[in-house]
Amino acid sequence: MNQEQNVPMSLTDGCLVRMSELIKGSCVLTLDSDFRVYRQNRNLTSEGLKLPENIRFQLQGYIDKAKKITVLFWYNNWFNGKKPDIRIKISIGNELKQYCFDAKYKNYQQQGHNTFVEDVLGVARDKYLNYLNSDASFIFHTDESIDYWGEVPFSQILQKHFNIEINSLVNISGKEAKDYNSYSLITKTKHLANCSDYSGHKYGAISLRPKQDTERQLKKLIRLLLQYHGSLKTVCIACSHQLEYGVEVRTSWLAKKYSETELIDYFLACNPRFKTILYCSCKQCGDFWVVSHCQGNRHHRLLKFKDSFHKKSDLNSDKWLYDCPVCGDKLSVD
Repeated sequence: MNQEQNVPMSLTDGCLVRMSELIKGSCVLTLDSDFRVYRQNRNLTSEGLKLPENIRFQLQGYIDKAKKITVLFWYNNWFNGKKPDIRIKISIGNELKQYCFDAKYKNYQQQGHNTFVEDVLGVARDKYLNYLNSDASFIFHTDESIDYWGEVPFSQILQKHFNIEINSLVNISGKEAKDYNSYSLITKTKHLANCSDYSGHKYGAISLRPKQDTERQLKKLIRLLLQYHGSLKTVCIACSHQLEYGVEVRTSWLAKKYSETELIDYFLACNPRFKTILYCSCKQCGDFWVVSHCQGNRHHRLLKFKDSFHKKSDLNSDKWLYDCPVCGDKLSVD
């Protein structure tokens, strides 16, 4: 870090930096790269930036000065007997979601499928998703060859990256979160009986390395938490603008009995009677995305945008056609 670089600082940034200097053990958590060159970052050591443990970080703001959003962030904080590297709680109005992440410096291709299974199923799924009752949990790892967002069954990832057929897979044991008795993380019988056991983007292993496509991965992660798992389906994640119904949010068809605004509200409330599509176009920054559903019996929600975390149904097509991450249906509505 070059602490003496001449980087303009706004009054707001200056207040944040000064408060972090005055409050012992504090630091500024931000995605603003200018903070890397501001002076007196006392948490920077020879081994890199060291975040204080057991301290709650809080970010709070409003969407178009109306809907309140609060993000709580813990690093290496004990919670219900477990210690995820990162735990996040996001509050949007009356909605509250919890997400856990664990960092693994692994090369899964060299360390083998057993290590990968233990991290994804033993840690992300069982330890932090199920035991801590989170809404989603992921491994952040350094192996660029594997980027699993929970878009397909785990057995497909084993076949694709490790060339392992589930039919020949032996049991891999882990530790039960409550009483530490050994149990099977993955078994042939279980996966053959639940061949459609999709994760639904609730657990996985995301490739995330500094300076290696980090911005693209973080943007996808934010959309996953706020738009797919969260309720901000018609809020622009890029500029926090609430899109106007009937102008920036349009349906694929218009009903005679209901107004377009009512149709949008019904669709967002997951009413299966209203099988429309929402085309979302932000007039402030130009971002565009589509809120759709699969053609399965449950009509699971899909979030379509450039470089989506869903699996493309046809890699050779430019159309936004994706497999459903919950049931695997391949005929998503375009």
